[in-house]
Amino acid sequence: MSKLDKRFIKRYWPYGSDGCQIHGFQGFWTALASISSSAAVAWDRYHHYCTRSKLQWSTAISMMVFAWLFAAFWSVMPLLGWGEYDYEPLRTCCTLDYSKGDRNYITFLFALSIFNFMIPGFIMLTAYQSIHQKFKKSGHYKVRKLPQPLQLPCQNRTAFNRDKVLKKPISFIAALVQLLLC
Repeated sequence: MSKLDKRFIKRYWPYGSDGCQIHGFQGFWTALASISSSAAVAWDRYHHYCTRSKLQWSTAISMMVFAWLFAAFWSVMPLLGWGEYDYEPLRTCCTLDYSKGDRNYITFLFALSIFNFMIPGFIMLTAYQSIHQKFKKSGHYKVRKLPQPLQLPCQNRTAFNRDKVLKKPISFIAALVQLLLC
């Protein structure tokens, strides 16, 4: 067993404070980008189904760039002193320190909650609710069975239908970002 393995077993973060800050930033950045990207996909689906117009590539790319830059902004704030990254209680990885109670940290959490959870959540809720209402009104609200290649693309990578994903810019960009980060 290596020294690194022993440190994790003993619940000791082996990379020091700088490693903790980098790990916290990276994890928080990708989590916030995921939430923003989900809101962008919801808006795209609303736009597609309720207005019957296709999203342009430039708009899709702009939305993804905005989502990642917006997430980067909020992820950098703890590095600049508004909020803080610290060890988790088990001391095996790092994240936002939710145990602080000072005014600086409360204002950060309050703003973070509004701009990164409530607003994207509202966008997703209203977009999918509008789509549901539109389908219910038209009588097409029952879910039809998808073609086999689109049901579970993760089970069989050869069944992935590349042409259908390439026709939807926002889906393509989200899939590309996920492949690059995972």
